[in-house]
Amino acid sequence: MAARIGARPLVRELELLAERARLDLTPPQTDSRDGSEGLEESLGLTPREVQVLRLVARGYTNREIAATLVISVKTASVHVSHILRKLGAGNRREAAAIVHRLSPPPVAQHEPEG
Repeated sequence: MAARIGARPLVRELELLAERARLDLTPPQTDSRDGSEGLEESLGLTPREVQVLRLVARGYTNREIAATLVISVKTASVHVSHILRKLGAGNRREAAAIVHRLSPPPVAQHEPEG
C-alpha cells in the first residue's frame, strides 16, 4: 500500500525491516508457471482458489488475502471455506500442509559472500 500511495521513505523503511527479518516482500506469482495448473487439477480447485490457497499457505489472514487480491474480506472468507471443504481440511494449517507437500517452495539460492 505504501508503494501504491507513493510513500517512498516508508517503502524503503519497510524494505530494510523485511531484509533484517529475512522476509520476502515479492508478491505471490499468479501465472501458470508457478505450478498452479497442477494444483488446480490435482486438488480440483479454481485458479482463484489456488491463488487464495497459496496465500493461506504463506500464513495470510482473510484481510491480508483480500488486500493482496483486491477482493472483499467476505469473498476471501468464502474462498477459504470452499478450499477447506474441497480439500477435506479441518483448518487453514491442514490446507497449508497439503499445498506444501504438493508444491514445496523453491530452494533459496545463496549469493556468495565477498
